[in-house]
Amino acid sequence: MGVSTNAHLAYGIDFGEDVEFPWSGDEEYGSDANALEEWWKATKGFKDVTEPDWDAEGSDEKLNAIRAYYAHGEKWLRANPIPVELVKHCSGGYPMFILAVPGTNMWANRGDPASIDVSRLVISFDQGVAFTEFLSVYGIEQPKKLSWLLFSYWDQ
Repeated sequence: MGVSTNAHLAYGIDFGEDVEFPWSGDEEYGSDANALEEWWKATKGFKDVTEPDWDAEGSDEKLNAIRAYYAHGEKWLRANPIPVELVKHCSGGYPMFILAVPGTNMWANRGDPASIDVSRLVISFDQGVAFTEFLSVYGIEQPKKLSWLLFSYWDQ
């Protein structure tokens, strides 16, 4: 009996495993897509509002502070979008990594076929330039050319 995985299609570059990105291996940022976001915010000068007291007893004031904290970060990211998306493939326990053009990662969960909106298969010139400039500016060696990648991902 085999293991069934989810299918993905994304426009990007496969970096495989054991790759070191600028946000890799830093305890401050973590090790996944959240690490990329936190690194991007720190690199681009994001100024956070006062972080809520996460341990305080629940109250409307605490909930409002948490909502404001996240809303501030989301607003900043909309104004300063990350020009790449970190996508895992292979398996959650032993992930490999793809840097994809944001918005191109499409997937079908195992046992649930999905239709593809072909308009999402068009990448603008500006998206390609932003992607390759990101790699250049942050010293990420481009091992392959940008292309459409069909891959699988399994996570327990």
